[in-house]
Amino acid sequence: SEGQERVRVEQRAGRPVADLVTIGWTQVWQMVHRDGTLQQIGELPNLSRISPQIMAAQKRVGVDDFTVFETTQLYGILVNTRLVPPGEEPRSWQDLLDLKWRGRLIMDDPRALGGGFVFFSAVFEAFGRNYLEGLAAQQPVLTRNIAEAANRVARGEFALMVPFALGLYPQVKDIPTVKVVIPREGAPYVLQGISMPKVVQRPNAARLFIDYLLSDKIQSHLAANYLRPAVDSALNSVGPEVRALLSARLLGTTDPPRSEEMLRTAAEIFK
Repeated sequence: SEGQERVRVEQRAGRPVADLVTIGWTQVWQMVHRDGTLQQIGELPNLSRISPQIMAAQKRVGVDDFTVFETTQLYGILVNTRLVPPGEEPRSWQDLLDLKWRGRLIMDDPRALGGGFVFFSAVFEAFGRNYLEGLAAQQPVLTRNIAEAANRVARGEFALMVPFALGLYPQVKDIPTVKVVIPREGAPYVLQGISMPKVVQRPNAARLFIDYLLSDKIQSHLAANYLRPAVDSALNSVGPEVRALLSARLLGTTDPPRSEEMLRTAAEIFK
């Protein structure tokens, strides 16, 4: 990612500018285990508020001392309601293989780190390579401009956007031609967090800011913007519709140590 590369360049040059970097957990793993460009954060007053599920995930991939995941991005499907009649929306990820969707999908490109790769990793584990080859045969349009892709669905250029990051929903939720669906198997997801480069100019201020991200104010703000908060109690601050989406079953996510292997596989399937 751009943030990951910027930190790498600054740290190698010995001229650090960024005190913090916001990244997903695959990038955190790479920066800890491959680049060596992050430092341990240390104890913070609000760390005890983080969901045990998130803490367990951090420990599982060996990044728990180097990042604080303040939110989880969930992924579903954005549907154009004029092109897709009520009741015909995909209710299962398997439904995307129906021939009626051929040529009607816009897809976050899975061949680079991002939401498309999170989706690719989750469904590869859940459904296997054959599923993804079938999805590639549907001739989706691949894009890295996910914000514009959501607008293109809203305008009716495509029936579906796959996957759709719920954090983008505030951008389009008031447009009457779109709705978001999370298939019954669950939502692909990725932990999103904040880390400190190995050498920084303002370490105390950086730690104070990280701790602030776990406050009620920020966690409630994240929930209101369709991002699953790291502090479970923050879900009580939003309405039932938002809470239902953010409480969806989790399907799967990336496996950071296997990210390079999976990116090569994605490039083989989506040519």
